[in-house]
Amino acid sequence: METQIKCNFCYEKIPSISTTCPKCGAPIDKLSKRDASNPKVGLYLSINGRKLPEAQLPYIRERMLQMSPERIDTINLVKLKDPTAIFIISVLVGCLGVDRFILEEDGLGVAKLLTCGGAGVWAIIDIFTAAERTRKHNLKKIQSYF
Repeated sequence: METQIKCNFCYEKIPSISTTCPKCGAPIDKLSKRDASNPKVGLYLSINGRKLPEAQLPYIRERMLQMSPERIDTINLVKLKDPTAIFIISVLVGCLGVDRFILEEDGLGVAKLLTCGGAGVWAIIDIFTAAERTRKHNLKKIQSYF
């Protein structure tokens, strides 16, 4: 039986040997064909993609496709922080540096705690950057397995 992949544009199921989508005409790249051969990579990225920097997703996909299935299973066990949760924590107790402690930035957490969030200014800035800092933290965490 021939394997099938999904078009990246219209999500139509098409044969993996296709070079273009018969429904929308979009070109099918090599990357999506390789994803069909290793569904764990696509599943991992669909579940955890919002917890990682969007610009780095192609890089992560490429690196994971080069890995053995056992190594991919190991990456699946890595607990990633939720950017939304860190944002909420930053809003509620950001002046105490809790968001920095959770992201394993202990020195900055202590400094933020002692200065009451830099008299509130640092805490406000951190509210707007909390989600992106969380995604970068998660990227560093899984890069150690590449």
